[in-house]
Amino acid sequence: MFDYKPYGSPALGSPSDGPGYTAHVSDRDTALVYMQARYYDPASGKFLSVDPIAPEAGNSFSFNRYAYANNNPYKFVDPDGRFVQLFLGGLIGAAVEIAAQKITNPNASINWTSVGVSAAVGAATGGVASVARAAAVRGAITFSQAVTRTAVANAAISAAGSATDSAANGEKPSAGKMVVAAVIGGTLGYGAGRIANAEAITLQKMAAAPVTSPQAIGAHIAATTQSASVTTATQSAAAVVAENGANVAGAVAQKEVEGRIDRNNQL
Repeated sequence: MFDYKPYGSPALGSPSDGPGYTAHVSDRDTALVYMQARYYDPASGKFLSVDPIAPEAGNSFSFNRYAYANNNPYKFVDPDGRFVQLFLGGLIGAAVEIAAQKITNPNASINWTSVGVSAAVGAATGGVASVARAAAVRGAITFSQAVTRTAVANAAISAAGSATDSAANGEKPSAGKMVVAAVIGGTLGYGAGRIANAEAITLQKMAAAPVTSPQAIGAHIAATTQSASVTTATQSAAAVVAENGANVAGAVAQKEVEGRIDRNNQL
């Protein structure tokens, strides 16, 4: 049992080898913490290398690619040495809900209860995605498996979110609405995961292919290496735009279907 200062330095004594700060592996000789994607220095509160997740427009924290947990270790942890997806997922969930409400009913007031539920759902799905990708980075599962498991979890979380939203708004949870939420949440989660992990999935397939096959890594490594540096930023930006656009479209479609379910129940 150890006590740590906010950024991970031992409150008493010196670090030891093995699980330590936020359950990550500590190295006694270097006093660093290995967080799977990067090494972290608790003395400075910084990572030793840049975040592999590219900066995102509108999010000032992501532009400091050495910072730990948005410089707020009291509130956040970094599960795998990359950007804090719980925080980002909550913001995106709230923003998508507000946009969907205004698109489906522009003159109505914003239902902040539903916005809060959507923020919680977004945070949960973001956390699941982060954990699954961390497992893929470690090699415990493939990136394709991480995408599939995230999509299944998203479906379950979305269904639970639908029931929670109904209850929070004084309505009886609807099985029909939960099914719609699960289908849309799972489908969008799968599509977003395939986009975000497209390069990693392709490389894993190439590495696993027989050497003599057209898909083998030897036949493609030169082209992949040559194009990666040019396309990474473009693909990252395109993925963010596509994912958020799909999220808004999915939320609008879900509200339209839920509206029809409510009207049918009133007949």
